[in-house]
Amino acid sequence: MNIEVFNDLNAFERYVDDNCPSTRIVYEGNNGYGACAIIQVKSFSDCHKLFHNCANWCIADSVTFWNRYAGEQANGRQFFIINFDLNNSEIFKLVGFTVKSNIIYAAHALNDANLLAQSSVVDYRLKNNYFIKASAKKGVNYFWQYANKFGLKKFIKYNILGEEKKDLKYFLKNLFS
Repeated sequence: MNIEVFNDLNAFERYVDDNCPSTRIVYEGNNGYGACAIIQVKSFSDCHKLFHNCANWCIADSVTFWNRYAGEQANGRQFFIINFDLNNSEIFKLVGFTVKSNIIYAAHALNDANLLAQSSVVDYRLKNNYFIKASAKKGVNYFWQYANKFGLKKFIKYNILGEEKKDLKYFLKNLFS
């Protein structure tokens, strides 16, 4: 698919409806940092249609890698964050992340930069509302920095990972049960 379709939420929704039967939009909104959507892709075929020509991700090009991350036996769920207002060349235009056992198992930017930095790879840091290239640090999780910057952290934690909100309402509800 041409990356231009990721510039307009309505065009993207039409494309998904017409071409990707196993993909669903789980979040869409404009939170002050631009129009964003989170989609869940449930098949290699849909992933390939959506990202083959515009992202540098192994799961979009190889069914073997798809099966390792999100196939039935891998017990993973594959999501993508799309920021419709970023330029097509910006690496955070598209972010893919895999959820296994309700944790973020893998997260990669458009250019395949590892946002979890589980190994010594180039990572990116938030500075003045932009991500910049920084020295690699093992074990730093930039995915949550990214999600927080675009106002998506709570949605991902509560609606995708299934974490319970631990606020006063929750505390009072459980105090008397």
